[in-house]
Amino acid sequence: MRERKSSEPGAAVEGASYLRASTPAWLGLAPLGRYWTRARASCFRVDATLPAATPRQESWGRAIAATSTFWMLLVACWGINGFFPDGHFAATAGIGTAARNMWLFKTVYPILHNTQAPLYGSPYYMHHPLGDFWVDAIFLKIFGEHNWVLRLPAVLYSTLSVALVYRIGRAAWGPLPGALAAFAYASLPMTMGFSNFHALENPVIFGCLLSSWGYARFVQTARGRFAAVSIVGLLWAVNHDWAPYLWAIAFVGWLFVRGFVVSSDWFGPLPLRAFGRYWGLMCGAAMLSLAVTMALIIDSGKLSELLGMYGSRASGNGTPIRQVLAARHVWIAFMFPGLAIVLGKLALPVIIARVFIRRNELEILPLPILLMAIVQYLHFKQGADIHIFWPHYFAPYFALGIGALTASLTELLTWVQTRWPPRQRWLHRLTAQASPPWAAAAVLALPLLLIGKDGASMNRLAHETGGRFNSSMIQSDLDKVAALRWFLPQLRPTDKIAFHSPLTVHWALDWDLRPHVLVPGQPVSSGAAVARVLFVDTRYATAADLRDAAKSGRVIAVGHYWIVDRAAPSGPPSGPPSGLIEGYSFAEREPRLWEWYFVDGTEPIRKVAADPWVTWEWRTLLGQAAPLPAGEPQTLEQIR
Repeated sequence: MRERKSSEPGAAVEGASYLRASTPAWLGLAPLGRYWTRARASCFRVDATLPAATPRQESWGRAIAATSTFWMLLVACWGINGFFPDGHFAATAGIGTAARNMWLFKTVYPILHNTQAPLYGSPYYMHHPLGDFWVDAIFLKIFGEHNWVLRLPAVLYSTLSVALVYRIGRAAWGPLPGALAAFAYASLPMTMGFSNFHALENPVIFGCLLSSWGYARFVQTARGRFAAVSIVGLLWAVNHDWAPYLWAIAFVGWLFVRGFVVSSDWFGPLPLRAFGRYWGLMCGAAMLSLAVTMALIIDSGKLSELLGMYGSRASGNGTPIRQVLAARHVWIAFMFPGLAIVLGKLALPVIIARVFIRRNELEILPLPILLMAIVQYLHFKQGADIHIFWPHYFAPYFALGIGALTASLTELLTWVQTRWPPRQRWLHRLTAQASPPWAAAAVLALPLLLIGKDGASMNRLAHETGGRFNSSMIQSDLDKVAALRWFLPQLRPTDKIAFHSPLTVHWALDWDLRPHVLVPGQPVSSGAAVARVLFVDTRYATAADLRDAAKSGRVIAVGHYWIVDRAAPSGPPSGPPSGLIEGYSFAEREPRLWEWYFVDGTEPIRKVAADPWVTWEWRTLLGQAAPLPAGEPQTLEQIR
């Protein structure tokens, strides 16, 4: 393998005195002293296969990377056990429903909605490879049916991706560039806002980064376990979405050129037998995964539907790129602030130049990821037009690009210090007292701090809007969920819930109201044969609809929502006579600290409570007997 030069003189010997430790032989502590000495030496040992660095650089690089990883973990766990609002985040709940149905109906195919007896093929969702659903099914089997379980895979992907970015950067450029790359990934609004969004992008990014890191360490050490890690990463990526097949084609194609076309004088020698085995297994893994996925799609009878969805997602991709980007400029700015875009553009020619100048095969690792991101974002125009998270695949490229920029700036400053005479160049005087690696890290850290400030603010907006940010008609629907879940204990598992036709039944409701089957788009006049319960939002109902609903069964009014129970008895033992409306309201309070972090930091904590003023108002409006409640009204709504 090629030997990489140190970025600082004396890197191999600096800190040797720090590793010496005297063993406290007295008091019988010699074994403990030897163990502590070995542990410290192992912690600060510089791996000869990695770019050389001083112990101080190694320590600070690990500290920055660990801090960035921990920050991403904290961000991803915010609201981990909360309900799923309407919006893009509802897709995570939809995947959970499908995973639950896999166990319920003993099938490998996903069914996104609650059902009691699915017909073969008709309810299956086969638009993507099935990795997301299978992972959720395993997690549900292990941990049970909880909201946090559905978000846990995304939390792991986001957190581990930061660590993998650091590992790739460490292998390619050194500890400080790797640490800045990890910091860059953890600072983006894109990665923070969707850090616990379990859908397609997070597992794909994790798989691509894992495979890239395995390759980097394999070519540096020739150890088979790293090749195995790279193959596992590829399998993980391509089993979650179609886009990583683009990455796999570019990456495996590069492996062929690297191993069998380009002379070893360019990038250094390789263990050809082991490398050929690795390349063949990568090709075989990708082809096997594609064959299994296509066999499942054909068996489910969804091939034509998949092809139709491909055409739908790609519609309009002939529009000029400048026009497309101009139409999406607000969403792009939300996800990637202007500084991030400038740095990402600057990184591309730097990376390409480094491939030819440095002749280090690891420099090329960001480019297949960039190719995947570009094709995904520009070719599938309709998908990018309605999903703000569509450019998520640019995030790992941006992070690795920051690593390349940091390494390049370090080398530039080193060249200035060593080549320019002190009295001839003012730049030398400016940098004479600075250490190039630290100066380069400081220069790149400043814009990343500004990007991270935007990311933190965008993260709150993501939670407030269910991941839709500035989309029109943003309603979390969490008050609807609170009302329905309060009522669920009164139902049998087989009872269905119909939704009045103006209301949208999004994916999260199936998970929240499991196991009850939801019947959307129902008029008030539907008979009891359709569903036992009718759910009505009175803001979208006519007066005639409300009068019909009041006559069709027991009406529980929770604020402006009506729950019409058509199969209820004539009235609860201590409740009102049949036909009279029962009124309730939401008692809201601010979340406590642990609720703010683990449940929901943007919505109040709601509890449904009986409210005689709501009862009086609805009965008065519909001409029912409505005695005035005793006592004075206590809230603004009661005063109204």
